[in-house]
Amino acid sequence: MRIPGYPPTAPLTDATGWTADPPFWPAFLLHAGAAATAPEAFDADLADLDAYLDRFTDPAAWPVFTAPVAGGTSPQAS
Repeated sequence: MRIPGYPPTAPLTDATGWTADPPFWPAFLLHAGAAATAPEAFDADLADLDAYLDRFTDPAAWPVFTAPVAGGTSPQAS
């Protein structure tokens, strides 16, 4: 995967499909938003989220999320 502005050797990984996984949102909110209550709000077990949380910080695979918006553009976030 290539995104303008990132070096060609950056280990970018298309993670857009992750958002459909049941543990994604509690793991994402816990990791990125530091929302300590996310696992409880989503009725997720912290032990089950550990492996998923590792995916966000894997130095060999930086997750990139693409969000289609009106007008045909697709901003990407990593």
